[in-house]
Amino acid sequence: MSRIISYRTADKADVVALLGAAGNLTSDQRRVVDAAREAARRSQRGLDDQGIDWG
Repeated sequence: MSRIISYRTADKADVVALLGAAGNLTSDQRRVVDAAREAARRSQRGLDDQGIDWG
């Protein structure tokens, strides 16, 4: 069985800002987080539709 692994890069300062925001995100940060969540949901649906469960 093959596995597809995707890597994305981010600036460390951007990641730290999101982690340290305690839910108080700027509109731009919220847009990025919402887009990432939707992409993750689409990926999960695709895996679910294929019956793939990696535990």
